[in-house]
Amino acid sequence: MTEAGYLLCFAGSLYVAAAVNLFLAAEFWISGRHRDILKLVGFNLLGAIPVIWWMGPSVPQIMAYLNNPDSPRLDMGWPWLRDLLSGWAIGWGHTNPLPELHTGSSWEMEMAHAGWPFKMLMLGVLPALALLGFVAAWRKPASQFLGVTAVTVAAALAYAHTALKHQPMWVWYLIYTVIPMVLVLPLGVQLLTRHRPRLEAGLLTLLVGAFAWVTWDSTAKIREHDRQPIRETVEYVRLQAPTALTGTFGVSDRQAESYDHDVHVLKTPADLDASSKTPRPALCRSTSISAASPSPARGTQSFFNG
Repeated sequence: MTEAGYLLCFAGSLYVAAAVNLFLAAEFWISGRHRDILKLVGFNLLGAIPVIWWMGPSVPQIMAYLNNPDSPRLDMGWPWLRDLLSGWAIGWGHTNPLPELHTGSSWEMEMAHAGWPFKMLMLGVLPALALLGFVAAWRKPASQFLGVTAVTVAAALAYAHTALKHQPMWVWYLIYTVIPMVLVLPLGVQLLTRHRPRLEAGLLTLLVGAFAWVTWDSTAKIREHDRQPIRETVEYVRLQAPTALTGTFGVSDRQAESYDHDVHVLKTPADLDASSKTPRPALCRSTSISAASPSPARGTQSFFNG
């Protein structure tokens, strides 16, 4: 049922489900526990019931999006991987193309102002511990560290499949890779300390404290600034014109309905033209703009009937 839960939360975790089951089936077969393979199949069929029931209607839409030639398609090369690595390290992408409009940060911006503790931790300590942790995980039976081995293989499968099919894939589609990246660090410390509990606890405490310290500024920006300030934009619009007719378009446009029940989701230029002819004041919110704006005012484009 855990598998059904994460599939219902995020359909892209299908790769994780496939990898976990392949790892378990292989271990059961190698160890001679053939009857456990039947149990594995049975529990998967049981877990598939809620997934098919709730996720089934969305499958045609997902397939249509993946096969739509107009869907955004990113080159699955070094720039993409660089963004993924930056996300693991600081929670931001590698580059901030619009620093004057975006209140966030980037790996380049952090490195430009970082001192030696940040650089030593990010470029030396964490990669070394992660490598040791992966070595430690792969030396154990697969079922003991599925969160590392299976999830890492799942991410590799997702990347390879997307690159070969040239399908849309943003770096946050691999959000589940945070799990192995968090787990390999204490495993690396454990391997380094040779299972001396007090030394291991001390180094882990020091590691967590050092990471919190060097990333304090970048994580504060994540806490203090919404990526898509939809609620703030609605509040701003209603304060300026409480009776205005409102419309929205762009990324996550329908999310505005959660805060503004009377908002019109505009799909075509004709919808926009029709709204502009109303005798009421009309304001249109572009979610694409507000997603990169430091203030709700910048996330609002307004027009009046003349």
